[in-house]
Amino acid sequence: WLLLLAADNMRLGRSLLRPQWSVSALVLTLTVALSAAAYLSWGVGLIFRFLQSRLPWQAALAISTLLLAPALLDSFKIDAPLAVNLLLCGAVCSLSAKNTESWAWGWGFLCAVWVLERAVLGFPGYTAALYETYPVNYYWLNGGENGIWHGMAMTLFMLCHAAGQLRPLRGKAAS
Repeated sequence: WLLLLAADNMRLGRSLLRPQWSVSALVLTLTVALSAAAYLSWGVGLIFRFLQSRLPWQAALAISTLLLAPALLDSFKIDAPLAVNLLLCGAVCSLSAKNTESWAWGWGFLCAVWVLERAVLGFPGYTAALYETYPVNYYWLNGGENGIWHGMAMTLFMLCHAAGQLRPLRGKAAS
């Protein structure tokens, strides 16, 4: 978000000193947290764990990612960047379940991304947020009026987190 603002790719609709406090922002935050918990406990907690015990982890990751992506879909417009970003998000959450043996990290990650996007920063499509962020140019990067999930900035963000999940954990003994 800060990089997009610094590059003048997105702008704030109002000052950071004047958030728009409302009950809707609080309800949106709670709804996002519960939705993330439900999706990931179903997608990662059940499906990935079940498949991982029966298949190689790579196959379990691919299948659970494909099954989790439609659950994360909340946009009426489906395009290539959205599909890629949803698959990457499913992969990040599944990889975190593999590494940490819990879906809690994935829930925290997805919840933080959704709360920031929807309830705090107010990317396009979310009007109940504390602030408002709107796209200015380079819509391929920020997703334009479709939201950040339709842009390459989210793809880069997800790829960085996926790379972090793929690297070996330090201090863990190899088996």
